[in-house]
Amino acid sequence: MSSPKPNVPEPAVQIHLTPSFAADFADLRREDAAAAATIANRLSVALEEIQGNNNPNLPISRYGRFGDSFSYELSPQYLFTFKMATDRDSEGHALVYHYYLKNLLLR
Repeated sequence: MSSPKPNVPEPAVQIHLTPSFAADFADLRREDAAAAATIANRLSVALEEIQGNNNPNLPISRYGRFGDSFSYELSPQYLFTFKMATDRDSEGHALVYHYYLKNLLLR
């Protein structure tokens, strides 16, 4: 009989908007409010998908010079970039997943 696994809670998720992402989204809202609303909806869905991380076919790729950031294709015209960080306990269990939304880019 195997020993019971310790009760490890599901890690919390925190989404952080960086000033550059907020500025990019504000620019899009000023230029095209309808497109901004569509992108906001797609962003919400994308964040849910990323957090679940169960689908290997997500439109995510490495992004940036150091490869420590990722991009997610929201539409043929737009993608957003993000960085992940994880807070862990002393035993290495994930406590909090942090998603830093860096930029909203026109392709």
